[in-house]
Amino acid sequence: MIITYDKSKLIAGIALYPWTRLGPENWFKDYKIIAAHGWDLPVRQDNIELLSANITDTAVRKTQQFIETDEFKTILFKLPSGYKLIPYKPVKAPGWCDNVILQNDPKFTENYENKKRFRESFDGLLPFAQYRVLLKTSLKNNKDYFSELLNGQSKIVIQDELLSGGRGTHLISTYEEYDSFFSSTAFKEGGESVVMSSFIPEAKELSLQCVATRYGTITSLPQQQYVREEKLCKVNISSADKFCGGQVAEDLVNDEQAEQLTGYAKLIGDKMYSGGYRGIFGVDLLLGQDDRVYVLEVNARVTGLTPLYNVFSGTHETPFNLLHVLELANADYEIQEDSEPPKFQAKSLMMYHALIDEVSKVSLAPNSGTYAYDSTGLKLLSRQISFDYESTDSMLLHIYPRKDDIMNPGDRLCAVYLPFAAKSPSGHFTDEAAQIIEHLNELFIFTKC
Repeated sequence: MIITYDKSKLIAGIALYPWTRLGPENWFKDYKIIAAHGWDLPVRQDNIELLSANITDTAVRKTQQFIETDEFKTILFKLPSGYKLIPYKPVKAPGWCDNVILQNDPKFTENYENKKRFRESFDGLLPFAQYRVLLKTSLKNNKDYFSELLNGQSKIVIQDELLSGGRGTHLISTYEEYDSFFSSTAFKEGGESVVMSSFIPEAKELSLQCVATRYGTITSLPQQQYVREEKLCKVNISSADKFCGGQVAEDLVNDEQAEQLTGYAKLIGDKMYSGGYRGIFGVDLLLGQDDRVYVLEVNARVTGLTPLYNVFSGTHETPFNLLHVLELANADYEIQEDSEPPKFQAKSLMMYHALIDEVSKVSLAPNSGTYAYDSTGLKLLSRQISFDYESTDSMLLHIYPRKDDIMNPGDRLCAVYLPFAAKSPSGHFTDEAAQIIEHLNELFIFTKC
């Protein structure tokens, strides 16, 4: 895919950590990143200038909180005139910077990422697993009521209508699990309702990276997300982030199945675009053993797997982030077919979290960069933030904390990019990936506070 556009546009990404805003430096020559925290690299790296606020207030844990700080305002006022800012997730922009932030109206997130409203909007248009919407206040915590909810099923899925990242989803088969739901984040936080769905046994969880454009909705190959992986996150802490990455591989589905998945994604994207939505969104789906497809949810924003398409360069694959920026900026651009066919590269992202049990200080952390890996361990090769798809014998680490940072159980430690699928078709981590995870355990050392 060849895209003709103005490369001189002044674009800056904003986020808590700079890693999630990588990508546009490949397409805009004066790209900058504004982040609450820095990275363990020079301020100017690979044609990117990082403007870090070096926030020390541990209460600032979301981009929304960051853009309301004096430190953010100071950086913004020092930016050259004409820059437009793009957040990782939609924010409620303060009045003094509303005209410089490029994003979709937050109403799209409120409507499409709300599992209840999403189902209501596409009722009769998309295949959903059988479901009921229940007010949290109507749920009763006793065995008879739980039996009524099960209604002869071996397992049900209860999801808060608002929470994402696996924090609001509970798979429940026993009364003990149902009872624990009432003390979870999914019950105490989020929205007023839950969506209770039938459990689809032995189904394959898939997702698609999509971008709604004036040329129609463009989709990726099917992706397999990693969620609630015990080796990568604290599954026993309900409030902890459960998103652990994902992969893109050619053997996830056959051609007929892929056509079904992309058909539903394009239906969603075209409706979103006609309503005013522009740019990247994600669709999560289930593929049953009988080849039936069930749509789970939509993420009306840049997704957790978008970075996977940013750090691998040269594959001639769809530049989702570039199209995202151009659409949000309402910029002039043209798409032409590439004379060279896309060179597919299997790839995966593993998000590694702090598997500690108590609040602790980081005593030792590795450096960000490319690493060689084998059975003996990981060896730092270079201090860079991206690598070429032909580097099939190396991996890339993006490190979040620095030495002496205070970490909570389940906090994010690093992003690991691999030039191969980390999971086999059976859904288990390959020996190579499992070995890398074990080596990650050795790279971080904590001291209890």
